[in-house]
Amino acid sequence: MINAKSIATRGGKIVLLSPSPEVKSVLEITGIPAIIPIYDGYESAEAVLLA
Repeated sequence: MINAKSIATRGGKIVLLSPSPEVKSVLEITGIPAIIPIYDGYESAEAVLLA
């Protein structure tokens, strides 16, 4: 999370792409998606990164 925050403070973006259902569940429980968004499709992740 420190790296994600560091990237964001410098204007960068980071996303997670298509984690397995088990990993996604753990990430959601721990609140990671509030810091690092999770996308299931490449196109949607790419759109966010390029915006």
